[in-house]
Amino acid sequence: MSQPSVLVVGAGPVGLSLAIALRRHGVAADLVDLASGHAQESRALGIQARTLEVWGPTLSEKLIAEGRKVGGARLMQGGSTLAHLELSGAPTAYAYMLALSQSRTEALLGQHLLELGGSIAWHTELTTLHDEGDAVAVTLRSPEGEASRRYDWVIGCDGVRSAVRRFAGIGLDQARREHWWILADIELAPGALAENCGWAFLDRGATLLLPLEQPHRWRLIALGPEGDVRPEVTSASVESLLAERCSVPVEVGTQHWHSAFRIREHLADHYQKGRVFLAGDAAHAHSPLGGQGMNTGVQDVYNLAWKLALVLDGAHPSLLRSYEAERRPVGEVLVQATRRGTDIMTASASWLTWLRDHAVARFSKVERFTDLLRRNVEMLSVAYPGSPIVAGPRATHREEAPDLAARMAARRAAAPGERAPLQHAEVRSDDPRHTVWLFDGRARSDGGYARMNEAAALEGERFRVVHVVPDAEAASHIERGDVILDADLRLHQAFGADTEAIVVVRPDGYIGYRSQPIDLDTLSAWWREVTGWPLR
Repeated sequence: MSQPSVLVVGAGPVGLSLAIALRRHGVAADLVDLASGHAQESRALGIQARTLEVWGPTLSEKLIAEGRKVGGARLMQGGSTLAHLELSGAPTAYAYMLALSQSRTEALLGQHLLELGGSIAWHTELTTLHDEGDAVAVTLRSPEGEASRRYDWVIGCDGVRSAVRRFAGIGLDQARREHWWILADIELAPGALAENCGWAFLDRGATLLLPLEQPHRWRLIALGPEGDVRPEVTSASVESLLAERCSVPVEVGTQHWHSAFRIREHLADHYQKGRVFLAGDAAHAHSPLGGQGMNTGVQDVYNLAWKLALVLDGAHPSLLRSYEAERRPVGEVLVQATRRGTDIMTASASWLTWLRDHAVARFSKVERFTDLLRRNVEMLSVAYPGSPIVAGPRATHREEAPDLAARMAARRAAAPGERAPLQHAEVRSDDPRHTVWLFDGRARSDGGYARMNEAAALEGERFRVVHVVPDAEAASHIERGDVILDADLRLHQAFGADTEAIVVVRPDGYIGYRSQPIDLDTLSAWWREVTGWPLR
């Protein structure tokens, strides 16, 4: 592990995830935070499937062991169920939302970072930052005094009031939201609400109740008043709010924490400026509805980490420009979608509420709509189809498919820039390398096996190679690399590889390249364009 050449500012879930991801790639980073330690309040609590996927099985299983699996959400109006969304049909190994308080999430992430050899410098404030072209000069103030240091790269994971963003001179495209939101962690008497799903009540103002990991403990998120005056939140006001808005009678027990906050929606003009990057709330902030803020931030940094690691190892720095190209559109859609969703949820005009309720009731019965909604809620539909660093457009292998069945499989397959089919256990991996998937399809030609074995020579520091073949006879032709027997062709079908194919999955779980049949010349050209390196 080299000496730290990266500074990560902010040790919340996003900064911790970045430090962990960099460690996996062999990069040491200094992680600093002005706070005295991990968050003590629950704050963000909903962990979506895509976040569990990018954390990888080893880390995710630690959090799953302590969290609560929430299987869906129930939308209520006037005491009746307007819609019930089940997450169990989502195409992922984690077909649920994991309820785990931010305080516990941070503690587990911090522990994992320490196990990897990392550390956190608490009570440490970034006081100056200057991008000098070849490095970033910073001043850090801690109880030991001020220290001047230089880093190759600085990443701001320091929240909505980001000092990194301010020092870097990155502007914001922001829209002021006038409503306050009421938050509380409360205990409810058991029996009134099923604790395996979230509840949204649309009566007299949007009100959400989401289960926490402890039995009978819930997070309340409720639309508050408009105006500049911060509402006073007390135990009595929380009980009154629930009595007024919750159409299912609940008995409130202990109240552990309550607060009020107001969202200043924003989207950073840029996610990168020179040698400085932004991620998480420093780059995007929005309504709490949907629970995707922290999740988007974690996915930001897993997109960035592998690229930063390759550049620090000598890849062309232009690779880093793809971070903003891929992630800022995701932030933009998120801010716009949560704004629209909040407006719909908080509609007060009678004709709007009638239209909303009838539309929700009708579309919730359409499987195609609920499937799309599940994918969006679990963040599985995020993709980078226009990314400058993916290659092998869907049209190419669609047109080259030899028959109708193969063409239909190609249409269903994940294209470059889309998420790999990580619902399959064989595809999930903690390996930080690019994974080269080689499929023999149904051709079983000597030429195909020769191309698979030639591609297997890529196995090494940059690539992990996996051959997917239908039976032992086909496996006998493979000379090197991992082999998976796919007798029922599940993986062939999941990757849309009814014919001989090569699919390269990036460390963040997205497809970077594919071709049918295997074509090492175009693969080599793609890799050189992305990294500046020869393929071998």
